[in-house]
Amino acid sequence: MTAVVLWTDDTAHAYAELTTSGARALAAPHRWLDRLLIAWTADPDSNPIQIVQPL
Repeated sequence: MTAVVLWTDDTAHAYAELTTSGARALAAPHRWLDRLLIAWTADPDSNPIQIVQPL
């Protein structure tokens, strides 16, 4: 499986914008390894998209 990784300054905002616009939510923003905030959505073909923010 392959995923697109999008780096951002505001994961929560990007996740909200994408899901409000119709992207399927896979995992809400959460801390990972105590140094990243990550979330997952899916594109129209159900491919995973990871949204990442350094903390």
